[in-house]
Amino acid sequence: MPSKSQECSQSVWAVLPTLMRTIAAHLRQQEPRLDVTMWQIMVLKWLKGDPLTVGQLARKFLVSTPTMTRLLDSLVERGLVERHEDQEDRRRVWLFLTRKGEDLFQELDRRALRCVEDIVAGLAADEKEKVAAAMDILQKALHGSARTEPQRSSHG
Repeated sequence: MPSKSQECSQSVWAVLPTLMRTIAAHLRQQEPRLDVTMWQIMVLKWLKGDPLTVGQLARKFLVSTPTMTRLLDSLVERGLVERHEDQEDRRRVWLFLTRKGEDLFQELDRRALRCVEDIVAGLAADEKEKVAAAMDILQKALHGSARTEPQRSSHG
C-alpha cells in the first residue's frame, strides 16, 4: 500500500503533465500561427523577469547547455529572445526577452489562464478553494526544494 507521500506524488505527477498538454493543445487550437511549444513558453516565462545566462536557464530546466542552446535558437530566429555577450566574460551569454517576446508571452499567458479558468469553472466553490490551497502548498514545497531549482553558479 502506497504511503500518503507516494499517493500525493502520484497525483501530482498524473495531473501536471496532463494539464500542461491540455493548455498547449488549447493554445495551438486557438491560435495555430503562434506555433510555440510548452518548453518555449516556459523559457519566455523565465526570461520575463531578470535576464539569465544560457547556463542558468539550462540548470533551471535540468538540461545541458547545448540542449538549451538548440531550444533558444528558434526563439532567437523569431525575434523573441536576444543573446548578448557578457562584457567581462565573453564565454557568458545573457538572454533577454525582446518586446516581441514580451508581447507574445503576455498573449500566451492570458490565453493559458483563460484555459485553466475554463477547466476549473465546473468545480464547486469548495473544490476551487481546495485546488487553490493545494497549489499554494505545492508552490511553497517547490520553493523549498533544492532539486527543483539548482543553485546558480558564479560562472553562469
